[in-house]
Amino acid sequence: AFPGFPAWLGKNSSTSKMNRLTKEIVHHTALSIGQGFQPIRLDYVPYLRQSLLHKMQKVQEGNTDVQEVIESLDAYGLTKEDLMENMKELQLVLEGDKTLSDRFAGIDTKVKTALTKAYNNGSHRSQVLVSELAAKVGKKGGRARGGAGGDAEEEAG
Repeated sequence: AFPGFPAWLGKNSSTSKMNRLTKEIVHHTALSIGQGFQPIRLDYVPYLRQSLLHKMQKVQEGNTDVQEVIESLDAYGLTKEDLMENMKELQLVLEGDKTLSDRFAGIDTKVKTALTKAYNNGSHRSQVLVSELAAKVGKKGGRARGGAGGDAEEEAG
């Protein structure tokens, strides 16, 4: 009646990964959506993914360009990896279901490549926030190690 340890370990690992991916998306969308773990996981991720994939489908059909997809990612604070990898992992699909195909797999490789190139050439709010947080952590670490006198010496000399 009880699952074996290897089966439990695998399920626990998968659960931990899904929780980590959801927390990343919660962190990225904190400024634009401001919702917690459960609403993001159950309500926002499926909707955002379908909306973004619909825009990518329009790019493939020639009705718009990849900039519209990038603007949507930026509006929500999402990264390209959130769309192409994290949201795909979080997609709720019944095991063995053949009716719900992955729309991302049906998008032409040229569209995905164009999105990647355009995204990498621009600057994005999510990247700025990550670099600002890293700078703050670095400054705090520097003060803690160097003390208040260390900062004054660097400014003077």
